[in-house]
Amino acid sequence: MLQSLLVYSSLFAVMMLFSMVTQQRHSYSKIVSAEEENKSFWKIYIILPLILFAIVFGMRYDVGVDHLDYLNAYKQRVDVSKGEPLFDIITHFFQGLNLHYVYYFSFLAFIQVFLFFYAFKNEKYLFPF
Repeated sequence: MLQSLLVYSSLFAVMMLFSMVTQQRHSYSKIVSAEEENKSFWKIYIILPLILFAIVFGMRYDVGVDHLDYLNAYKQRVDVSKGEPLFDIITHFFQGLNLHYVYYFSFLAFIQVFLFFYAFKNEKYLFPF
């Protein structure tokens, strides 16, 4: 319990720190010139928290009601996708590489948070920071 609190609090603190850096940089770029606004949103201070999030959430064990089901399905190569072809492709790819399940769950967590950031990259006011 204490370890979970420490890990999640640390992750939250690091992500908030990077979000403040992001906010400062984007505010500064609006002041400097409109040209800066057209530059890519995907800077190191955006990518690093995404990777950190993916690693922490990929390393979790027995979190959620179906984590162990997905873990067993991954290890035993059982199909659990129920008609989700992209999920099947990702699962079979990682199974084919015979990688540890942490890489698999980390990749799934990265996709989730990446798509969240990508969906709202032009609507930064919707971010919680």
